[in-house]
Amino acid sequence: MKSKSFFAILIFLTFITISSVNAISPRLPKLGKFGLVNEKGDLVVKPIYDQIGEFSKNGLAVVHLNGRAGFINTKGEVVISIKFEDAGDFAINDLAAVKVGNYWGYIDSSGAYAIEPKFEIKFYHSEFLRHVQFSSQGLAAAVKGDEWGYIDKHGQWVIQPQFHDVTVFFDDGLALVESNWKWGFIDQKGTIVIPIKFDKAYRFSLNGLAPIKIEDKWGYINKSGEIVIPTDFSTAYGFGTEIPGNYARACIKESCGFIDQLGKFIPYLNMDKYILAGYSNGFIQIQDRENLKHGFMNLMGEIVIEPIYGSTGGFSKDGLAPVSLNGLWGYLNTKGEFAISAQFIYAGSFSSNGIAPAQLDGKFGYINKMGAPIISPQFDNAGEFNEFGLAKVEIKGIENQTIYSNTTLPEHSCNAEKTDFCSTYCSARCPATKKAVCTKGIVHIPDPNIDAGIGYCVKEPSCTCE
Repeated sequence: MKSKSFFAILIFLTFITISSVNAISPRLPKLGKFGLVNEKGDLVVKPIYDQIGEFSKNGLAVVHLNGRAGFINTKGEVVISIKFEDAGDFAINDLAAVKVGNYWGYIDSSGAYAIEPKFEIKFYHSEFLRHVQFSSQGLAAAVKGDEWGYIDKHGQWVIQPQFHDVTVFFDDGLALVESNWKWGFIDQKGTIVIPIKFDKAYRFSLNGLAPIKIEDKWGYINKSGEIVIPTDFSTAYGFGTEIPGNYARACIKESCGFIDQLGKFIPYLNMDKYILAGYSNGFIQIQDRENLKHGFMNLMGEIVIEPIYGSTGGFSKDGLAPVSLNGLWGYLNTKGEFAISAQFIYAGSFSSNGIAPAQLDGKFGYINKMGAPIISPQFDNAGEFNEFGLAKVEIKGIENQTIYSNTTLPEHSCNAEKTDFCSTYCSARCPATKKAVCTKGIVHIPDPNIDAGIGYCVKEPSCTCE
């Protein structure tokens, strides 16, 4: 596998993925423990985890604790033991990729293996399990040796390993594949439907056009592989990427703007003057190169909110955007007027429930659209609410604990020697000629808020070598 092309497509896949509404603000380092609160401010999940992922459609989310991964439900109950080295999100077919040693496999929502860990991992990184997630067509990328192909839900090869790199299958039933540093498209049978000849290519947009690169220029092809918009651009993005679907962002040398579906270029931004910082709900975020201040322009390239702000967030669907002025954050409406005065140390975007995280007096809480606090400041960091009515929060200074699943043992029984992690933990600390024995330090906690009443073995084990 060629790492250069592999990382390039992963960057692209990350870029086109819709940002999570539950992302933690980047202002604070992730040094504490994470939990989840509901809209009333109740801790649904205690802040004990090193990280909490996003909830999949089946209501399960990955949690990480001391180098291990498992899954919780929306009640905060651990429903799949925290025992994997890493785990990905559940896909639409209710399977999640998990890492065990140098191999990966797939589990179902009960935690049982649907596909045993049999696929070897040679180059692992944080985006790997996303790369091998099942698509809506029921296929997942898999590697054998240095070549990639695709498997079905039974772990059988449907498209034999033959490519140096691949993407997931997109909703239109096509996937990008790379061979000898060139990219093309295949269908679900593995048939090459668009020749592997482009220096780079991205997925098709809903209008049936995809950006492709030939040497150092970009253009667009249709699904017949025909170039329908000439390769005249130094940079090009997919139609509908951060802007309405009938337009695409593109640049010709130092001049950037939009192109329509006929390829007509509409310059909107003088790159000598402004930097494009983002797009949201009809507004383009810009930054003045000279004074580094932020503002907004519309899709016609007209500045509608002058760049006078230290930083800006995007407009949410309710027409409010967080901005900072003179070191404090507030919210503008689409007319550029303060709907909520600048009074917070930091302010995040409003979720669909009309609640936003805000920092006041050194702590994060939550406010409503009037700027009134509805969850008092008490967290060291806070994210936005997701579709399940939960938000990720961080609390620092919590004593680090190691949690060992005890789901196979009777309640109130906690024999450290029967916990797999304990044996592994101690074995690594004893010479090969000695027997590792776990002794004191293991306590059973039957906590319904943690594991549906089953409980956990908690605290670091003590070890002896006999």
